[in-house]
Amino acid sequence: EAAFAQNCAGCHGEQARGGRGFPTLGAREFLATTTDQQLRWLISGGVPGTPMPAWHLDLGGPFSDQQVLQVVAYLR
Repeated sequence: EAAFAQNCAGCHGEQARGGRGFPTLGAREFLATTTDQQLRWLISGGVPGTPMPAWHLDLGGPFSDQQVLQVVAYLR
């Protein structure tokens, strides 16, 4: 929750409810159709052509593997 609040909530809103034109990540429909692996890829690598940056350390972001997994667990 802390990693999400500090790094993701600015765009995706508190409790992943969405905000300012950014997707709601806590929506049942999204979570039902997105695997944990897909969430890890989206968080780690970002989404080209959108404002979503890569968050993994290996790609220039601030998150370790563990922090990516923590954000996935928070979303679930």
